[in-house]
Amino acid sequence: MRRQELPGTAPPVLVGGARPDDRPTVFEAKLDGWASQQRSRQLRSTTIDPRERSTPAGLGEAEDGPDRRPMSRHELQAFFDHADGRVQRTVDGGRKGAMAALRDTMMFKVMYAYGLRRGEVVRLDVPDLRPDPRVPQWGRYGSLHVRHAGSAGGSPPGERVVLSLPEFDWAVEGLRQWVELARPRMRGEAYPALWLTERASRVTGSYLDRRFAELRDELGFAKDLVPECLRQSYIAHLIDVGCPEPFVRAQVGHAVSSATAAAPPAGDGFRNAVPARMSDRAGAHREGGP
Repeated sequence: MRRQELPGTAPPVLVGGARPDDRPTVFEAKLDGWASQQRSRQLRSTTIDPRERSTPAGLGEAEDGPDRRPMSRHELQAFFDHADGRVQRTVDGGRKGAMAALRDTMMFKVMYAYGLRRGEVVRLDVPDLRPDPRVPQWGRYGSLHVRHAGSAGGSPPGERVVLSLPEFDWAVEGLRQWVELARPRMRGEAYPALWLTERASRVTGSYLDRRFAELRDELGFAKDLVPECLRQSYIAHLIDVGCPEPFVRAQVGHAVSSATAAAPPAGDGFRNAVPARMSDRAGAHREGGP
């Protein structure tokens, strides 16, 4: 017999496959459950969201642990092709959910193209899109201001600026289309969250986990692949194309990591030189993208 839902209650949030020591996943699920409970009590998102964002995002670099491996080029391409195909299939079938499918696809692409943690990508707001004077043609999409970056040991959330790079220029165009064409068609467009739900609230980390798992399982990929593997793929890609480790650390917000611990702290020289050097290759850059 199904449990009857009473007014003022919210359904439990279950974490599929979570381990007791998987602190980021458990933390995000608790946060999502709290937000769901507040919404069931008719509190507005404008009240809930500032309180939710004041919590440490992602519990720091625990999301970058050794079990978070980079996805291969084949896995990445197949994953994004499958996500794009879900959007098209929804449109072709005349079913509801095309906007949500497009939003989900763009969230995963932004996670990969900017090296974001799960808690960082869901907390992005539209004003976090910032220009980069070195690439004026990208307008407001030249960088992301990550105001709720991962923090360590319960310390206050940090922040950083992540530069858009020519290697991922397809994500810049995707963001432009989402913000200027698709997002205004969703309910609650005046709400600042970059990723809106159909109920005009912010997408949660546990929702992101579920959608990633659905796409992964439909493709028959290994279950050790989780959303944070997209971030690890970004780090591996930057290192593969020859970006200095200080620049990579600055982009992904690593104080220390197994991939970049040997590098000295990043300075402005790296932040200025690397995008310019990558821009020199933009003319010969491959067409399209995931």
